[in-house]
Amino acid sequence: MGWTNVLKSYASPISANLRGNFGNFRQCTTPNCGRQTVSIEPFQALWVVPPQNADGSFVLDGRLEDWIRTGPNGYGVGSWENRKMDCEKCKAKEVDHDSYTHITYLPNYIQINLKRFESPFGIQRKIMHTARLPKSLRIDMEPCFVPEADRKEKDPERVGEKPPFMYEIYAVIHHKGGNATSGHYWTIAKSPDKQGKMGNWNRFDDTRVSAANFADIEGGPGSAYIYLLRRLGVDDELEYDQLKKYGIPET
Repeated sequence: MGWTNVLKSYASPISANLRGNFGNFRQCTTPNCGRQTVSIEPFQALWVVPPQNADGSFVLDGRLEDWIRTGPNGYGVGSWENRKMDCEKCKAKEVDHDSYTHITYLPNYIQINLKRFESPFGIQRKIMHTARLPKSLRIDMEPCFVPEADRKEKDPERVGEKPPFMYEIYAVIHHKGGNATSGHYWTIAKSPDKQGKMGNWNRFDDTRVSAANFADIEGGPGSAYIYLLRRLGVDDELEYDQLKKYGIPET
């Protein structure tokens, strides 16, 4: 669908602040053609499939742009792929196209899912690597964004297209158990203070709430499963107001 129609589909402040977009870029390789097309694919979560270091760990913000996938078994963001397609410009049939996928819109809030489970031979098992976090708990998403040469607008109006794309982790969902349908889940999250700002870290474990430290946030082997990130310095209401001009209905 077209970009304006995509924006109209953001029917609430929740969608406006949680929903991002992939851009699928394809370019015809026929000599003297080079036609490029872009299709938009919305996402509500990013999947990360990281490699493991020798000690079975990885650093979450190490090479995030190389690890993001469009799904748990999807294709990589920023990676090259050759696809055979018909070209509307030069009329060539089943011609090679250089294909890339980039993030073209980053929302105020991002959910990052680690691929924790795989099913070789039809039997689900857990991937037990340890996710190391930067001490600042901040992640720069700009390396994952579409390169400047491929951006449609050099001076974009929409916040989700304007760098810097610096995010802070404000919650981590952990899991203990052998597969996704069993075991135990708990959350380490920042609690808002009276002014609505993020305050202290706490562990929310069923009915129990207790103070948490950095080791609790990071977790051990196979523990951290889902990360929730908030973009720094963004006004949620302002972002939604900017999108209203595209015909988003009031809710």
